[in-house]
Amino acid sequence: MGAAQPSAWHSRGLGGGHASCYDIDQHEGARPDASGPVPPGRHPGRDRGRSIDGGGDQRRTGSDGEHGDLAGDARVLRRHLHRRRLRSVRLRDRRVRLVKKSWPLYLATIGGALAIATVIGTFFVTKVTVIPETSPPILNFAQKIFYFHVPVALTSFIMFGVTFVAGILFLVKKKKAYDVLGYVSAEVAVLFAVLTMITGILWTRAEWGVWWTWEPRLTTYFILLLLMGGYFMLRTSVEDPNRRARFSAVYGIIAFLDVPISFLSIRLIQSVHPVVFSRQGAHMESDMLATFIIGMVAMTSFGVGLLAIRYREEHAKEELEHLKNLLGS
Repeated sequence: MGAAQPSAWHSRGLGGGHASCYDIDQHEGARPDASGPVPPGRHPGRDRGRSIDGGGDQRRTGSDGEHGDLAGDARVLRRHLHRRRLRSVRLRDRRVRLVKKSWPLYLATIGGALAIATVIGTFFVTKVTVIPETSPPILNFAQKIFYFHVPVALTSFIMFGVTFVAGILFLVKKKKAYDVLGYVSAEVAVLFAVLTMITGILWTRAEWGVWWTWEPRLTTYFILLLLMGGYFMLRTSVEDPNRRARFSAVYGIIAFLDVPISFLSIRLIQSVHPVVFSRQGAHMESDMLATFIIGMVAMTSFGVGLLAIRYREEHAKEELEHLKNLLGS
């Protein structure tokens, strides 16, 4: 017999019948059921379950496409919800800012409307009180002034108290805002004090038959009104802003001392002025007390609203003057 033909391994020039690792890997990588070599990127063990015609790849591609569409729809939905949430937050913030800017006007409007409703309901809607002892009967409209007069007077005391507190805070902290607060609260206090004097004079004329009497409450309250007039004269006479603020704070503190004197005067000194509230409580029936409380809420709301409006106006004026000074320098 002729010489044996060299095997495929020897024909590659490797000799000794030993194959290299490279050749063994190539040999093991060949699939007996495939017509050609393994394509790049494919693994025989991993891809054994796939068909030769690529049907499995097509099915997987279709599933991935469906998942991709769902993921895209989810992203679109999330973006849509995020935009709606942002619009809702912006709208809520805009409403909150509007309320913060406009609450003084709302409060003053509500208080004024309640005050007008109280006056109309007291004088023109509810039944008037008739004094049976007199002949002919006298319509006791003077008694109904009480529902307007007392809330106005108490609101003026509250505003004087704000002037007092603002003066102390300015002297302690030296902030311009407290000077502005003291000034505008004094304005509102004087407004309510004038209304108190007018309604009090009308009540005095109807009940006592005179326009004025020098009894303790009227006298001390009139002195308080004069003191607050001096407050504004002081502010207009001092040109230096720092000195004006300091002097006004001290003057407002001193002027406020007349408030407790006026409030306690008819309780400490015998007077013809009626006492509405004493240690025994309110000297009025439940219907009268309810009407009085409504009037008190109305006047207090109206006063606080006016105070806030005037404070913002004066604060804006101060800022404008400061900007003018900066531009001028």
